[in-house]
Amino acid sequence: FHKPYEELSAFSDVNACGGAQSMAPNFSYPIQCQLAWRRAYYSATAFVDNEIGHILSRATSQKTAIVFFGDHGWHLGDAAEWEKFTNFENAVRVPLMIKHHSLKPHIRYDPVELLDVFPTLASILNFNTNFITHESHPLDGRNLFFHYSSTTGYSQNYLQDSMFFAARSQFPRCVGGLEYNNGTINNSYPFWYLNDCNDVPRANFSHMGYSLRTSNWRFTAWFFWDGYTSLPLHGFRSTPFAIELYSHFQDNGTCPSHSFDFEDRNLATISHYQPLIKYFLAALPFLFGPNTIRRTALTIHSAHNTPSLSTPSQLPPFLFESVSSLFSPISALPQQ
Repeated sequence: FHKPYEELSAFSDVNACGGAQSMAPNFSYPIQCQLAWRRAYYSATAFVDNEIGHILSRATSQKTAIVFFGDHGWHLGDAAEWEKFTNFENAVRVPLMIKHHSLKPHIRYDPVELLDVFPTLASILNFNTNFITHESHPLDGRNLFFHYSSTTGYSQNYLQDSMFFAARSQFPRCVGGLEYNNGTINNSYPFWYLNDCNDVPRANFSHMGYSLRTSNWRFTAWFFWDGYTSLPLHGFRSTPFAIELYSHFQDNGTCPSHSFDFEDRNLATISHYQPLIKYFLAALPFLFGPNTIRRTALTIHSAHNTPSLSTPSQLPPFLFESVSSLFSPISALPQQ
């Protein structure tokens, strides 16, 4: 849970509804306040959506590509959260729309990263990135349309691999009122109380949450933070402070009944999923560590190959056989 005390305190309507100090995991603002805030958010979204329509309708040149995306999502009271400062789906998921004359209109629900925007746009516009690739060794991000054809759609290899691709995000916590107690942790505070890091130097964070989103899962591991190395204290092989695992099977992004439908039950304590958790934990140092594997992670191909850490597209295959079935659609989840 994140309590954005400083940010919420700046709004007069929040103060009139109980103030930022009232925000807590088991607290809900008055329903009339929640409805007014959601109405304002949806109104702003509808206005922008209309403006985007005007732009798209006028962009007819074959030399023009349009890319629309956001930098973060937004909580509207789901799980008692407001604003954007979490590793939950509603904070890190953003819209991504691409228009170009060579692309047939279609929708995909596979996880991607904003790192994929540049190589995709460069490919659509036939922009030579060889000099950047040489400097970056290699260029980060994927060309999302490398396996796409306007006549036949996506190749089967892409559709199969996309099930295992993991999009990354991370967000810190500064527990014990670090921001409000001159960098000192007050151990009497619950971990959720005054835990924002807005004005806390990166070296002084207390925890960091690393999150992976595949087609069917969100996995987040929280570690004590080492401000000197900007990595987990004692490395990614250390025991996490906390683990979250959420099923996103049958999630097509439409939120059928509630905006938090797929992340209201943490499956991390269920024994059936321990091999999957071990697999995700094993992937973290390769996806977030100092020698980060740039792209294609958790893929079928690399899972069946002998690991070669010098090859960016490969991830060690350990544990894959024991968890591969958990990436396939299932009809029900084991009960705790």
